[in-house]
Order: sequence, then C-alpha cells, then structure tokens
Amino acid sequence: MPRTLAAALATGLMLSASSGVPALAQDNPGQQDTDPAQGTIITTGDLGLGESTTFLGRTTKVPFSIMVPPGTTPEALTGTFQLPVDFSGGVIELYSGERLLTSLPLEVQDNLAAVEIPLDGVPVEEGRADFTLRAVMDVVGDQWCREIPELTFLDGAVRYSGQSIKPTVVADFLPPVLRTLSLYIPVQPSEAVQQATLEVATSLASVYRASGVEVRVVGLPEGSAQPSAPARSGERQIVLTDTGIAGIELINPGQQNVYLRINGRDEQVADQARLLTDSLLPLAADQQVTGAGFGAVPGVSTDMATLTELGNYNLSSESVGGTAVRVGIERSRFRPVIESADIHLTGSYTPLPDANNGQISVRVGDTVLDYFTVDDSGEIDRKFTLPGELADRYTELVVEYRTTGVLTCGDTQPVGLTINGDSLITTQHTDVPILSGFRSLPQIFQPTVDVAMTQGDVSDVSRAVSLLTGVQSLSTTRVRPQVVTWEEAATSTRPTVFIDAEGERARELPRYLSEAGTTLTVATRDGSGVAADELTQEEKDRARQLTTTANLPAGGLEVVWDAEAGRMIMVASSNRNSRQLDGVIRWLDEDNTRWAGLNGDVLIQVVDRTPVELEVAGRPATSNTATTWVAVAVAAVVIAVVVSVTLLVSQRSRRSRQSQRGQGSLGSRRAGRPGRG
Repeated sequence: MPRTLAAALATGLMLSASSGVPALAQDNPGQQDTDPAQGTIITTGDLGLGESTTFLGRTTKVPFSIMVPPGTTPEALTGTFQLPVDFSGGVIELYSGERLLTSLPLEVQDNLAAVEIPLDGVPVEEGRADFTLRAVMDVVGDQWCREIPELTFLDGAVRYSGQSIKPTVVADFLPPVLRTLSLYIPVQPSEAVQQATLEVATSLASVYRASGVEVRVVGLPEGSAQPSAPARSGERQIVLTDTGIAGIELINPGQQNVYLRINGRDEQVADQARLLTDSLLPLAADQQVTGAGFGAVPGVSTDMATLTELGNYNLSSESVGGTAVRVGIERSRFRPVIESADIHLTGSYTPLPDANNGQISVRVGDTVLDYFTVDDSGEIDRKFTLPGELADRYTELVVEYRTTGVLTCGDTQPVGLTINGDSLITTQHTDVPILSGFRSLPQIFQPTVDVAMTQGDVSDVSRAVSLLTGVQSLSTTRVRPQVVTWEEAATSTRPTVFIDAEGERARELPRYLSEAGTTLTVATRDGSGVAADELTQEEKDRARQLTTTANLPAGGLEVVWDAEAGRMIMVASSNRNSRQLDGVIRWLDEDNTRWAGLNGDVLIQVVDRTPVELEVAGRPATSNTATTWVAVAVAAVVIAVVVSVTLLVSQRSRRSRQSQRGQGSLGSRRAGRPGRG
C-alpha cells in the first residue's frame, strides 16, 4: 500500500510508540530462532513500512524506522526506485541523524533503478534502526516539471546478518517482528478468560498494527493446558486459563517449543494480560512473574493536538514551480465525536522574485479550506475550519504552494514550503455522529466498547477477536473491549459489539436488515436502526424488500446507529446459519486492508458468494454546518481560480512594462530569492 510522507512516519513510529517489549533487545542467549529473519530478509511490508514509499518533489527526505530482531544486524536495504518521466536519474543519500553515511547514484533503465543501500553503519538502539533517505533527482532537459513529481520506492526489503533467538525470560517473549499470534483457551472459557483473550488480542494488534499480525484463537484439547503443536516460523503462542495461581510463566525457555502461559482467577487473568503491553514488561527478566494493579488502560484521546503530536514530522518540501506538504490527521486521536476542527496553521515559504507571483492553498481532496496570495514576508499564519463530514477516519491536508512565471526544470531555483509542527488542531464535538456505519469506526468504539456474545464459547471468542482486531487495525489508539452479558448490553447506552452467530436474539436489537420467511427487508427509522418486531406496517411498505423462492443462508455485519440509546452498535449475526457469518469474517481476515475499505452500513454474504456492502442509513440529523461548508468550499475554489488568473495577468503585465523599460531579469535583485540561473 503506498504511503505518503506523514503516513510513512506514522507507521515507522507505530511499533516503538507502544510501551510493549518489541523494541527491547534480548540480553540472554537462547536457542537460535528461525523466525522471522530466516533467510535473513524481511520485506518492508512485514516491517510495517508499507509495500511502497513515495518521495514527493525533486529533493525530498523520508525517514525510516526498522525493527531489528534480537541476534541480528541490518546489512542492507534493497528495492527498486520507479522514476517519473521528468527525472533522468539522481542520487540517494543515506543519513543517520545529520550524518551522511553514503551516497548512491541511481542507474536508471526503463524508468527503474535497483538499489542496495548499506545499513551496517546505522546504529541500532533498543531493537530499532532509524535512518533517513534523501533523494536528489536530475531533471530531463529544460522541459516543464510536473507539479509534484513522485519518485516511488518499490519491493523494499531489509537483509539481516545473524539469526534471531528464542526468548529465555518473559520480558523477551514478544519479538520486534511478529506474523502470527496464537491464543489457546478452553473450549468453554469463563468470562474472565474471554476478557483476557480480547485484552491480549487487541493490545498486541495495536502494538503490531503497522505490520498486520494475524491473531488466531484455538481451543485447548480436553484436559490439556499447552499448545497442540510447536510454534511456526514468525509465530508466538499464549495459553490463557483460570485454573491456577495468578501469573505469567514462560514455558520451555530458549527452546523451539517455547510458549507463554497466562493464568489467574476472575480479574487476575486480565491483569496479567495487561502486563504484556505495560511499560513494566522490560523489567520482567524472569521466567515467571505476577502482575497486579494495572486495571484498564487510560484513554489518550484529546480535544486538541499539534501536528507533531499527531505523528507529522516531515513537514518540509521543495521543488521547481511549486511544491506541497501533506499533513495526516487520524480522527481517533481525538475525543468522539468530531463535529468540526479549528486549525491554526503556521509555517514559512520561499518569497518570490518580483517577476513571479504565487498562491498557497489548503485542501482536503478537491475541497479548498483556505488560500492566500504570497508576499515578501515568507510567513504562514492562517486559521480555518475543517468540517466534520471531511474529517474521515484519516484526513490528509494538502498545503500546496503554486507559482507563476517563466520557469524551467534544471535552471530555476526551487521554492520551499515548511509547516510548523506546533500548528494546532482544536476539535468541536457533538452527541450525534456525522459519519455513519463503518465510516464511524474506530472512533465511535473508543476508548471502550462492550462485547456481548450469545454462546461465549471458543468460536464466539474467535469471532470477537477477529472483529475487534479488525477495528483496531484502523487506529493507533487502543480499542479496549469489555465483556458483558447480553441482557446488560441490550439495555445499555454504551457502544457494543453483539455476536449472535445463529441469529437467535439479534431481532431484539436495532438493525437495518430484518427477515421474515423468504423476504429480506431493508429499513431505517430517521436514519437509525429499528428492531424487526417494532417495524410498523407503514415502515415495511416504504422499505426496500427482496423476496426469493427459497430461504437463502445469509450472514453479516451491521454498524447501526441506536438513536434511542444514543450509541453505535455492531451486530454480527445470520439467519440461523453461523457458517455465513464466519464467511464474512474470514473474508475480512484474508486482507488486512479490507476493513479500511468499508464505507457502508452493512456487509452481508448470501450462500458462499463474495460479501456485498450496502449503504442503508441516511446520515444522522445534524446542524447545517456541513451544507454551509460545502458552499464555502465551492466558493473558495471559484475564488482561487479567479485569483490565479489575476496573478497571471498581473505578472504578464508587469513583465511587459519592465521589458519596455529595458530591464533584465529581476531574479538577482534580491538576495536569497529564487531566480533563473
């Protein structure tokens, strides 16, 4: 998946931001481990850096943060740079901090350049190697450059020397890179084990979010309290029970079949589970430890944050004729539910010579939020509002600097744009979500979400783990589940995930779908869900309906606004065919990007066909702020076009008058201003 500069930083920091132990190197030697450095190569995707990385502009820096498995050393970063037609070649520089380690010319063939960048000089600290790549590109001839040329790094992989080792103490159980986490629980787990399993699954899914760990729930064989088979390559195994003394024990330390056992009664089990991502874990340098007093993880959402606090670090760019800085905003970093956000943007830009004019605009997608004509000050100090309907799960603010005048690639000095990291975002909130359905996730389930299951067996817990880790994959901010009874959840006002695999009790809940015989009804009440038994005849007559000749097996997920309780709920159910619900969950698990692609209200599978997404609900009633801002955005675009034309006419007129006076180029009249070279 391509990543912008802001996203690259966010993913690079993901693993180290957690207080969990993946960033801690092991001190005690154990048996050599074949995971996951076997073959000494780990792809950038498995390292949480994405499948590709984009370098925007002619000269760009992109930071990288790679995890280093204990016992190994990063030797080289390999991959291929894909060049746009604007570039004939260039140089890639490797920096550690401010120190230049190496410089490599790109050998281009068919717009591709394979590279092998040595990393042996990059220091490794706390299981992580941080470095920066700087691309300095050569422009083809005197042709006009594309507005923002994109150099793309593809097929990245890190080659390591040495082999990782198996853990010998609890503190070292979690490796820097993890592909599979297997959780072994009794077939009929207690509520305490259910809670601990969800706690472990979501917390570690958050720690390893950037690389996308697979979390499996496996039933323990009758009378057994250990995994049925040794861990596979890239796998860690944890057994959770409530039959003994509270604590965490590393079984078979340093061996190929090493695993972790978490035990305790009632709340003790969850307490041990929370230790795995607590800042005290690096101190657990023993084979058996006991945790207590951790409780629930406090919420970290806020009403205001700087761009740096949101993970934006690379906020400078330069190029010829224009450039842009992209700012990433993750909605879940703020307190639910956002109605709008006030943004105070500060920064600087390169002033232009008198022969040129320019404009800086701020947009989300095609919607312009703010713009202004540049002057001699070179300073940015702007305040504007981001409306709630544009504050999606992830929002990218594009700050773009565009100039006019006679400019040529390779001859004209580039212009620069810098946004200050202390630029502030302040959010305003509402009780009714502006975004409905899957688009409201994960923020609507944060900081905590209740989980209610009809059966509560290992299969239900497995479904809950898949759903909650899927939601967790959408955010760096923790989703903290709380297991409750169905009766408590049905009358609650808290957001809840309901799991009713056989569809026995889902009719009691507000939903968009209902079934009677062979007829499927899709209905809402003022944009919210309604229980099947409460649908009036008039509502049924207005609703969309589909009748089949036979009762088709179906199952799926609904994210429903429960207007009466003032909460969002997720209902996972079927028409008495759990296999169909499991098919939907399995389809989501097959590709960790599918959760991010959901934008509707319902995901349903009929028979064994590919699940279908439906948009059912109208947006919950809100103020007219959204409509107002759409009008403002349209007006801003129109004005921006007029201003651009005016700037161009003014520039041409001024140049004409200067030419008549016999003046030469104005590029050299003011020190520090870009001019034609």
